[in-house]
Amino acid sequence: MKKASLVNLLNWTRFGFRRAGRKTRRLVTLDGLPPFLFETHGHSDIYISYSIISGGVWEQTTTRLLLELLGNDADLVDVGANIGWHSVVAGHRLGDRGRVHSFEPEPRNLAKLRTNVALSSLGNVVVNGWALSDGSRADMLSLSQDNLGDHRLGARRAGRDAVSVAVRRLDDYAGIRSRPLVVKLDVQGSEWHVLRGARKLLASHPHEIVLLCEMSPMMLRECGASVDGLCGLLVEGGFLAAVIDQRTGSIEPVEWERLRERLAARERDEPDCSEDIVAFRRRDGLMGSLLTRAP
Repeated sequence: MKKASLVNLLNWTRFGFRRAGRKTRRLVTLDGLPPFLFETHGHSDIYISYSIISGGVWEQTTTRLLLELLGNDADLVDVGANIGWHSVVAGHRLGDRGRVHSFEPEPRNLAKLRTNVALSSLGNVVVNGWALSDGSRADMLSLSQDNLGDHRLGARRAGRDAVSVAVRRLDDYAGIRSRPLVVKLDVQGSEWHVLRGARKLLASHPHEIVLLCEMSPMMLRECGASVDGLCGLLVEGGFLAAVIDQRTGSIEPVEWERLRERLAARERDEPDCSEDIVAFRRRDGLMGSLLTRAP
């Protein structure tokens, strides 16, 4: 999860504990969806929960993209579902047309995810309480105390508590159906490992796959991976790339080599930089006209 803007953080510091800190639920209204109640962590999470409580949305551009992608018949695989924002939005959008497979290992987030699915009575959302990676094992999840979307699998940080979680491969998950897939990855540097554990799915799935993920050089390194490795895996899988600009709403196609250069240049001045990307194989498929849409 990206850092909140300085303005958001300052506003939370000034007013959050006094006002929003006591509020954990928000009635969400998004175009094209019925209003729904959404449960957050309140004052204990200064990023995702703050954004939803104060503004009624999390990652507005990604949310809009997800709504448009799922206007088609498809299923969503939500890896790193957190408290369920994208899973619940997708569940409402798809209805009887599709299914959502949510994966969240952290116990507090998992409890909120289950609550939010129940609040919306979403029978098409399947909640799985484990992490995804490139093997089946138990591993340690390093916990952030104030940004509850910044837990790191296998990346220990000084001063952080950790909890043991179950880890599995997406290739071993029996719930994937033979239909188009949108896969949203938000796993704080574990993207390469998750996709390595989904190589069979990526190579043999008979329908279109679109991937949404964050690419952070620093977080990838902390988890034993790299931008080059992640880009290489996606190139190997036949994927093209586009960059999602959360500020302007644009979706800009980009060559993989150019994306590498762009991140390397940004990292020199901004060590914790990242890019939100969408990876796809067909320009005429689920992405449709999204690639050429002006913000």
